[in-house]
Amino acid sequence: MPRKSKSIRRRGVGSALKPAKGDREKQAGSRGIGASRESGKMRGFASKTGKKLGGRASLRRRSASAVVSIPVKSVKDSRSIESEPAKKIVSESSETSPSPSPSVPLISSGVAGPIGILHLPRLWQKTLLGATGKLHPAYTAAGQGFDQMVLDAIGVNREEFLSYIASKLPTYLELEEWVVEKREGKIDASAVEQLNRTIANYEHRAETRKAILEDCGILDNGAIVDALTLNNLDDWNTFHDAFIA
Repeated sequence: MPRKSKSIRRRGVGSALKPAKGDREKQAGSRGIGASRESGKMRGFASKTGKKLGGRASLRRRSASAVVSIPVKSVKDSRSIESEPAKKIVSESSETSPSPSPSVPLISSGVAGPIGILHLPRLWQKTLLGATGKLHPAYTAAGQGFDQMVLDAIGVNREEFLSYIASKLPTYLELEEWVVEKREGKIDASAVEQLNRTIANYEHRAETRKAILEDCGILDNGAIVDALTLNNLDDWNTFHDAFIA
């Protein structure tokens, strides 16, 4: 089934989580060429030494010279000719190497880290992917829904948060430490509790719910209404469409 536009998804609290979705030569036969040319030289050399030395001595001299000269010449020619295709192959390989595939953020908004803030791990993953150019185009690194609600709850300026992520590329625990330091070791417990409750209980509007379920091939019979489950289904479906289907 063709995927329908998701421009109506996640407006309000969840709007910015999912905006509209918009890969190999023959080498020259150098050894034969080098050997034939050298053989000509050796025949000339052998005829001259044969006149001076004569008999078996000339044959031994000629044979010894041939054993030394021919392989040296042919190996040198072989190296000089084969080096060019090798360089070309390396160059072509580097030019055609695909860029890293965009990633779908699969950490759920219902996941919290050690300091207990729902959605913060997801926000960390999305902003890291966005800062490194690896975020799937169906997503925004930091939107105005759950993303902004988290930033408001922890009391961190949006631009400062994004700047920190882009410059430090922190691990998740490093991010939490930074947040705690910004709050001088104190996180507003009541604000976090309210945030978590809002995220856990949030429900998408009917048209958003219907669009997500339709894309996933699920009948909208009212059994799935919470945004966390709907967003998870949408992420998993987007991942499958992008990398498996």
